[in-house]
Amino acid sequence: MKSARRDVLHDPALGMSSVFLPLQKGVRGKLDVQRPWGPAIIRWRGPDQLGISDQSVLFAVLEVAAEHLLESPTQALVCDTDELWPLLGHEEHVFSGHTIGITTTYARLVHHCGWVDGGTAVRRVKDSLRRLTETTVWASVPDTDGSVREGSSRLLAWKLGDRNRISLVVNWRQALALRGTQYARISLLERCALKTEVAQALHAVLCCKINLGRAWSCGLDKLQLHIWGNTVTGDNLRARRMRMRAALEAINRLHGWRVVFDAQTARISRGVARDSTASTSAFQSRSGVLLTSRLNGSAAPSSESHPYSKKASTGAASHYVDVSVLISKKE
Repeated sequence: MKSARRDVLHDPALGMSSVFLPLQKGVRGKLDVQRPWGPAIIRWRGPDQLGISDQSVLFAVLEVAAEHLLESPTQALVCDTDELWPLLGHEEHVFSGHTIGITTTYARLVHHCGWVDGGTAVRRVKDSLRRLTETTVWASVPDTDGSVREGSSRLLAWKLGDRNRISLVVNWRQALALRGTQYARISLLERCALKTEVAQALHAVLCCKINLGRAWSCGLDKLQLHIWGNTVTGDNLRARRMRMRAALEAINRLHGWRVVFDAQTARISRGVARDSTASTSAFQSRSGVLLTSRLNGSAAPSSESHPYSKKASTGAASHYVDVSVLISKKE
């Protein structure tokens, strides 16, 4: 019997960076986000900032790609002799000689996004794919001889088929995630249960940040940097704090998550086992905010993994096993 669990394996560097933002309606600014990742520097650039809807479309692509990889592992691979390969627009160093491609439909991507099928939803998917394919990912990695390997490619590339079908190929970093080399695991069932973009954005970050069975404490003012990518003051900051609290309360209602507030700090736990000595029905913060704990011992592990790890992950039960819980780094 096929499991109902819907997880995607995601590039943890991208998941930990403020590339996808809850955007206000109107003109989008340019995308230019950079972060260190172990010894490397990763940079995402594009003509348009990416929103949470764009992140949903990327996750839909990754979910379909994972299904294709599981069903046809050889056919899913795209190497440098494939006609889709040049569409990624590699420049300078090429970090991998193969990636993963899929052929699918707009309707299928709409379905995986959890949107109501129709012309408006298809247009949203097409607009997001355009922005994602216009995004370039640069990586600079120091070599053992003191030199630096630098290269880039598109985050996604696409080739239109008939009016309904589309061929897609993913960036090499996403391919590493899909093959279980370095990844964070995102539950799309949990994401679909969250009704605001702030909650969905925060959930994606926390899935990369917190290992299964672990907790993380963070001030709300620092946590909001992961969501909006900049600092604000005054009324804007107070408004963000309110939205962050609402998002955290929504995440607390998910099975396997627990959030406890203490003034302007939140302690967030993920995947607490049912037989844990800490498993009680409710927790109360020092500030008197009572939050109910919902525990799920079957929650999937997910964490920021070690950059450029060469060790692949395999497992008979779930097809992937996180090794990142052993070697993850925290900020």
